Amino acid sequence: MSFQLIPGTRIDKERWQQLIESSQNDSIYGMPDYLDILCNANWAAVISKDYQLGMVVFPTSKWGMKYTSHPPFYQVSGVFSNVQLTESQFSELMLFLKRRFHFFSVSFSQRPALKLGSLQAIKMDNYILHLNKPYESLKEQYSSTLKRKIRKCMEGRIRGTDEIVDVSAFVEFVKAHFPPVNKGMLSGFTMESFIKNTIDRGLAGLIVAENEQCELMAGLLYLNYKNRIYLILPVSNELGRQSNAMHFLINYLIREKAGGDTIIDFEGSVLPGVARFYKSFGPELQHYWNIRKPLVSDGFENVFRKARKLLEGGSNLW
Repeated sequence: MSFQLIPGTRIDKERWQQLIESSQNDSIYGMPDYLDILCNANWAAVISKDYQLGMVVFPTSKWGMKYTSHPPFYQVSGVFSNVQLTESQFSELMLFLKRRFHFFSVSFSQRPALKLGSLQAIKMDNYILHLNKPYESLKEQYSSTLKRKIRKCMEGRIRGTDEIVDVSAFVEFVKAHFPPVNKGMLSGFTMESFIKNTIDRGLAGLIVAENEQCELMAGLLYLNYKNRIYLILPVSNELGRQSNAMHFLINYLIREKAGGDTIIDFEGSVLPGVARFYKSFGPELQHYWNIRKPLVSDGFENVFRKARKLLEGGSNLW
């Protein structure tokens, strides 16, 4: 099978969208509108010449080296195709990536069943919750600790709403309270533009939690695509954390969407505390695989990463 690397600005958008919507793993992470907002159209796709198979990549270069890795708010897409990827096709695809990039990191919903050679495969956790039951039945799956915290939120008169949310106020809230440990991954990323554009184009929804004085305590930005909701940006201030406002907000979303065919995608986390929080809602564990070609051997990778951060220096997120 012959592949080509086509920039997002030159892709036949109609044929690409048809490929995504007919794919077995159709998701928002393949949609051109979302990709254009996410990285200002600076994305590309590895596509077979007949547009029967494709994969999103984010090419860039530094110090004369070409590489691709996922930007913020982009989890897993894998290969979009309306047929199962064969071992031969996967081998050809990996060979194409090896030849085009000094190193790369791509994710797949399933681990390819073949020898990866010099490539590394890392199993990642994700959690999804099917909302095809009445709310009370879904609530029974919650951990006892979560039930207690939500009950306490109710007693504290926290209010959840998705009506007439001031997006600009939420942007300022995110600027002030987005965890510092996560800000490094947003180098060169314009959060304000991303939030406003995804909401304006109907690709995202926003719910917030307020106290009796109408003070913002927490907010949750989520992506909408067909019957799937992706929880991509949960943010709380200190008052919200003390009041368990994010527990309240996700419960609010579950209650509002319960009884239909909606699926909540928690997006997973490598942080144990965050993973425990998601698991408390009783979701189903799903694995996906990060396949990467490292630039250097494992023994030098941490040294290289630290040196790269030192040379890149600080950045302005906003």
